[in-house]
Amino acid sequence: MRFIVCSVLLLVGLSGGAQPIVPTPALVTMGKGHFVFGPKTVVRGEDERLVRVFTGYLRGKWKFDNRTGSSVVYLNSRGAESLPAEGYRLSITPDSIIVTGRGAGLFYGIQSLIQLFPNGSEAAAVLPCLTIEDWPRFRYRGFMLDVSRHFFTVGQVKELLDWMAFYKLNRFHWHLTDDQGWRLEIKSHPKLTSVGAWRVPRIEFGGNTLAPKPGEKATDGGFYTQEEVREIIRYAADRFIEIVPEVDVPGHSLAAIAAYPELSVTRDSSSKVNPGSTLATWFPQGGFKMHVDNALNPSDEKVYRFLDDVFGEVAALFPGKYIHIGGDECYKGYWEKDSAVQAFMHRSGIGNATALQAYFISRLDGIIRSKGKTLIGWDEICQGDSLGNETVMNRFGEKAAIAQIRQGRDIVLASHDGNSGLYFDYTQSTSDMEPSHHGSNAAPLWHSFLLDPEYGSLDKKHILGVEACLWTEYVSSADKMYYMTFPRLLGVSETGWSQQARKSWPSFAEKDLPVHLERFDKAGVNYRVPPATGYIDTVIETSSYTFVATTAVPGAKVYFTLDGSFPSEAAHLYTAPILIVAPAGKKVTLRTIVITPAGRRSIVTKAVIGEQVALVITTNQASKKIEIYDFAVSDWNSAEAIKYEWRPNDSANGWGLPSEARVRNSTFFGGQQLLVADSYGFCAIVPFPALTGKTWSINLGPHINPHAIELLPNGNVAIAASDGGFVRVYTSSQGPGSTGYASFRLLAAHAVLWDPAYNVLWVTGQYTTSKHILTALKIMGTAAAPVITEEMAYRSILPSPWGHDVQPYTGDVNKLLVSTNQGAHIYDKVTKAFREAPHDIGGLSGVKGISNLSSGRMALTRPDAGKAPLPFESCKLNGWSTSYVDFYSADGVYKLSRHRNGAAYYKGRFLNAEYQ
Repeated sequence: MRFIVCSVLLLVGLSGGAQPIVPTPALVTMGKGHFVFGPKTVVRGEDERLVRVFTGYLRGKWKFDNRTGSSVVYLNSRGAESLPAEGYRLSITPDSIIVTGRGAGLFYGIQSLIQLFPNGSEAAAVLPCLTIEDWPRFRYRGFMLDVSRHFFTVGQVKELLDWMAFYKLNRFHWHLTDDQGWRLEIKSHPKLTSVGAWRVPRIEFGGNTLAPKPGEKATDGGFYTQEEVREIIRYAADRFIEIVPEVDVPGHSLAAIAAYPELSVTRDSSSKVNPGSTLATWFPQGGFKMHVDNALNPSDEKVYRFLDDVFGEVAALFPGKYIHIGGDECYKGYWEKDSAVQAFMHRSGIGNATALQAYFISRLDGIIRSKGKTLIGWDEICQGDSLGNETVMNRFGEKAAIAQIRQGRDIVLASHDGNSGLYFDYTQSTSDMEPSHHGSNAAPLWHSFLLDPEYGSLDKKHILGVEACLWTEYVSSADKMYYMTFPRLLGVSETGWSQQARKSWPSFAEKDLPVHLERFDKAGVNYRVPPATGYIDTVIETSSYTFVATTAVPGAKVYFTLDGSFPSEAAHLYTAPILIVAPAGKKVTLRTIVITPAGRRSIVTKAVIGEQVALVITTNQASKKIEIYDFAVSDWNSAEAIKYEWRPNDSANGWGLPSEARVRNSTFFGGQQLLVADSYGFCAIVPFPALTGKTWSINLGPHINPHAIELLPNGNVAIAASDGGFVRVYTSSQGPGSTGYASFRLLAAHAVLWDPAYNVLWVTGQYTTSKHILTALKIMGTAAAPVITEEMAYRSILPSPWGHDVQPYTGDVNKLLVSTNQGAHIYDKVTKAFREAPHDIGGLSGVKGISNLSSGRMALTRPDAGKAPLPFESCKLNGWSTSYVDFYSADGVYKLSRHRNGAAYYKGRFLNAEYQ
């Protein structure tokens, strides 16, 4: 094994021009010349408070005095009448700087001016001449911090507010109460904090977290006094941030019940504040059962008097419009078993427990309105028609948001859908080196950046804005809070403020992100360091590979190893692209790490480099078999060419024209499995390479024509059926032949592909009789009760009709390979658009299967063999001309075709080791 330095690599950075402003301004016009900002630059303005904000920054960061001098900065409101709400105008000429705006607009103009200053502290700052006119897209731009699961100090909250203001976020949603702690002093009910704010100490939440032991002291916790709350409110108001306090009721109320057991139905005096141990069992088919009563009693008038006291003090403390009441995940089982509650429901004409919760919400709405405030809550406040047109904080995603808007409700988008990127307790990549986290979805930065919150032609006036949520079950320190928040908060800032047309992910990633990561590094604030490569773990099937690394943090260093060991400062220092040559029959394991100037580290990436045994899997409609060939054997008619073959060994009606074959490695089924589908209706999962028996099977019957089959991580099976006009997700956990399924109507459904990086199911089909599409389906619900919704943002018209296959683009999780009846295409998941393939295939007739390897080799199945100069054989088998699997090199040059005499391949593709 050897590696060769090829050339000098310039790490990503900025050269010249203005420092990038996040969020991206609406209008920027560059001028000529520059303004030199130094200690003698005078700052003047009508709003003394904002003058102090700016001069305070100058003294703290640059040690400037700014009391006397010749050049001037004006902060004024004259001419601001024409600006939109929160808008500003910033003009820099060689002689002066003028920031124009009112209130929040003027403040945001100052933040943009500050961002134009270099990250370093020098004798003077040279600012380019320019004019900016800017205003927000949405009026609600929020961040939620859960301080119930883990408590954060006043100082830590203030520092977070500083960063929010810097990136023009204007709502701080403060999740103050839950089962794990009550954090707000309520003078009329002091036990809420003397008891409810404390629990037995535990490191973090999870299935192995122990419940309180007998006699164990509750020493972990904390709360905010009302004076501390007023201090934070004043601090936030100075930064034009409105605080939205949340007191979570009627469920998630165990901390309150531990203090006052009489608030619950069970009145259990042994109730304890939960330290993160398991409170409930969640059922695969949906729903859950609480082991402890954590809900308030909706039939007891004493509860409403308690709530009137609590929300009266909350309303008196917080000057903002909204009070958040939670309203989510309320278990009603204890209500349904209680005779007094049932008698109350009978007297009140309340038909079921859902309607009882709606009654509770309506009573609470009246209490909050009587305090001059507006109720906001999670999606469940809509259940049972409890409210009129009240504001909903939407966490259920697009389908629920559309329904809520159609009901005339204002909504704030805070979806837990991983593709929204708004749940910061989700991991930022699929690497097992990421810190502990909640949920199974990965929500990287580009998800929050690319999110477009506006839904089709619906009334957009009801979409108030977006909010990122950081639930803290696994976040016990400020350092981890910032790791989970940065740089994802920048994406939320862009989505909430910037016009969609102004957002450019490539430009942001290349130019803007490095400057702001450098700012975090120098400020001593923790953040996730982007890795040195576009992949995390991959296989590169070639004997020679040029390794090119990049870093998004200026001044950071990349270290790598070639022996599989974890890299550190003692490893090889990357300085230029390196040619890595693997010895014949050997593999080289490349690992990389990025270390910033402040010593922060990225996750470690891994690539296994070397020639692999390349297998090609085909569906041969002539032999009616699944055939797997050794690519290295040139004559596919020889006996040694076929390594494996399979067809049903029973009289399975519905087998005759195999249309799909792929291999997946399944934890659920205990190893590698061969997935097969036949156009006559038979689909099966078979152990591979044993190829005996069937792990799972189903016969859809005639005239359904299943074209593709895919295995989901939870063991469920997705099938696309062309003539059936559907994509179905079968609940394979119920055993072979299961009939339980969720269905999504999709005309001419031809392809399904599970995407572990984006947690979606990619499909091709039609949404009318003429529009052929690629789109993504989100599989929600549980393994036993899946729910399918379309991710509308990914719906794209195919470059040519009739999509046949969708496969991963090996080595880049942000791309897909797509075949149609006229050619091969690449889909970019980030830009959500098709682009030309990196090879000149030309107008192929009827491309069915498609796949590639990291080495760049590409396989295409061509049932109609009429394209010169490729081989052509005139015959008809099962309606297809004799077919071939064509192979292309990395540079797009046609190399060869392989076929077996008389074979009629419907699909043929590499067995891609990276995706099994």
